[in-house]
Amino acid sequence: MTDHEYSIYEALKSTQEFGSKYAAQFPDTSKAKTAFARLPILLAEIGQVDTKPGTAASPATAKKQSQIDEVRIDLLAIAKTARSIAEDEPGFSTAYKMGDDTQRATIQTANDFLKELAKSGVAAKFIAYDLPADFVADLQTDLAAISGTGEEQDEDKREASGSTEKIRVLIKEGKALFGTLDTSVTNKFRDQPTLLAEWQTASHIRRRTRKGEDKKDSADPAAPTPPVK
Repeated sequence: MTDHEYSIYEALKSTQEFGSKYAAQFPDTSKAKTAFARLPILLAEIGQVDTKPGTAASPATAKKQSQIDEVRIDLLAIAKTARSIAEDEPGFSTAYKMGDDTQRATIQTANDFLKELAKSGVAAKFIAYDLPADFVADLQTDLAAISGTGEEQDEDKREASGSTEKIRVLIKEGKALFGTLDTSVTNKFRDQPTLLAEWQTASHIRRRTRKGEDKKDSADPAAPTPPVK
């Protein structure tokens, strides 16, 4: 959800609170009565998924990063051991250089190390320095797990994309409700300035201040405007 969409979502919640207090004053034939009745249902449909801008990473993304971190720790141990082996076999550690700490580079480095470790007798040299006897198999298993988590990430992205589009449609509907409600509420309470002021506060859509703009919150261009007296 974008910052702007989240601002509309927040305004919808405060508008619902206004409706819970005053919707009963509108007749059943009123457009406002229908709109106020729709608000809690609309908010329930939007739910809490991706409602705040800058949402946390998906479970699969967090899981993959944890797996990558574990693999990198193993790679560092292999690289360090290779340098010790190189004391007796000059040049041995050349094939065990660590790459960047990005996910892609870590996976590539792990595959490069495994190619070297697959050579006859090489793994035994590392085991002689007390790396676990199954350290190669363990690294292979970890890489396979990362690949599986990558597929989970793809599924998360597909689901998030569908959820985002659904929320966008619901937010658009909510924004349209503001127009209906602003007309009805302004007409209904035109002689009650206190209630009109409460309505303006409840339905106000704030937008994020951009660089170079005044730091005060500014109303969304499509938001309800104060009544003209």
